[in-house]
Parts: sequence; C-alpha cells; structure tokens
Amino acid sequence: MEFEAVTFATKKLDSVKSFYKETLGLRVTHETTSQVTILVGSTLVTFEQFEDDGEPFYHYAINIPSNKLQEAKMWLEKRVTLLQHEGKNVVPFPRWNAEALYFEDPAGNIVEWIARHNLNQTTSEPFVPSEQLLYVSEVGIVTADLGEQTKLFESLGYPVWDQGTEHFRAIGDEHGLFITVTKDRQWFMSERVSDFFPLEVMTKSNGKLYFY
Repeated sequence: MEFEAVTFATKKLDSVKSFYKETLGLRVTHETTSQVTILVGSTLVTFEQFEDDGEPFYHYAINIPSNKLQEAKMWLEKRVTLLQHEGKNVVPFPRWNAEALYFEDPAGNIVEWIARHNLNQTTSEPFVPSEQLLYVSEVGIVTADLGEQTKLFESLGYPVWDQGTEHFRAIGDEHGLFITVTKDRQWFMSERVSDFFPLEVMTKSNGKLYFY
C-alpha cells in the first residue's frame, strides 16, 4: 500500500508549518490561511486548521533508508528532543526487522522515522531529510471496534500485517500500514491515549479514505 497524501487536523498551524519548514527543512508545496501542505518524500502531508473542541494529535511514520538510522539520529538530536524507550533513543522492532526514532512535533503528533531492513532501501548520500525521507509508511487509525475495522480494511484489499493484540493491529504492508488501535489505548512512546480526530488518507489503490 502507498500513501499518496495524508491530512491531519491541528490547532497549531503556524507552529507546525515553522517546524516542518524551518526545523526539518522540508518543502511547503501549498498553503492558505487554514492549511499547509508539506512534501514528505513522495507523500503530501497536509495540516488543516481545526476549529472544534479538542486538541488533535496523531501517530504517523516515515520510511528512511535502511542504512541511515544512525545518521538520522545524529541529525535529529541537534534539532528535536528524541523520545526514549527503556532509556534508549533507537527503538528496535525485531519481529519487523526494523529500527525507529520517535519525536513529537509542536502539535503533539507522535512522529516516527523508521528504517525497515527487509526493504533494503539504501543510499550513499549524506542524510538530509528533504532528500532521504522516503514516504509516509504508517498512519495511526483509532477505532471503536478493532475486528470490524479489520474486516473493512480487508474488504478494501489490505491484509493484516501484524495480528498484534486485542487493542492493536497493523494492516497493509511495509510500504504502507494502518496502525489500528482501539480508543483510549495509550500510544506507544507517549503518555497520551488514542482518541477520534478527523483524518483523510489517499492511497494509490483506493483513493481517499476518511476517518472520524
């Protein structure tokens, strides 16, 4: 599965724009007074002003070249506070043959840069996010019924990648995963619990999908 575009809601549009453009050095492809679109590898990530109650936040992951995790870590450490798991910044996922770095953006989104060694996506170029963030490869989905949400995804042609637990399931493939969790589950690498916020995803195979 490939995520062509993702739209998140936010109440901190100006801060988010500054962070992705100035701190991470990514290109703004479009902006208005109510939204900004950032080019993240081959994925367009849009942040849209949220006017309702609540403070929207999400989890999403970006694939990076599988041989660039340590360079990415050194680059990020100079600019953000990396989140720690068991006292370490690099989080291993042995079942997935992957390693990841986590941080939060100004809106509280839990951002993950992940090196998936099964894909063998490598480069000899120095690490620069605007050049080596490959694409969004995970988007967190919050559901009231994990079983029914799984059936819906399967009906769209998205298989279960990791059966997970009664509160978590990964659906899709290593190029694109819906990290599907039940409401009020604590997000990995965060003290926050999952909640419903508007989300729009465009996939190459099924077009736009909306979640609320």
